[in-house]
Amino acid sequence: MWRLATGLGAGMSRRQTVCGALAGGVLACGLIIGRERHSGPDDRVPLQEQTYAKVQALMRRFEERFGAIECRTMTGCDFGTPEGRQAFKDTQQIERTCKPAVRLVVETIPRLGLTE
Repeated sequence: MWRLATGLGAGMSRRQTVCGALAGGVLACGLIIGRERHSGPDDRVPLQEQTYAKVQALMRRFEERFGAIECRTMTGCDFGTPEGRQAFKDTQQIERTCKPAVRLVVETIPRLGLTE
């Protein structure tokens, strides 16, 4: 799982888009209830709809807590530059933003009825 998530950091490999913690939560939702490759049509649509509903709930909770889902908005840092990466360190964003984001996702998954 660590290897799978490597590219999620800094808003998707320093692109500063969707927070990697949230993206990881979306992957977890799919892993737990998502459709199977060989699911029949009667199973595929309901599983997809269930997954979408859980992901939307996760995203709403995340945005309510952090006011955004984009890394650049949440941290205020430009990961595309060495100066921005240093500002991230100097302002302790990993403690102030990133760890709380991961914690919220990890705590929310079971509350959505997603456990396995």
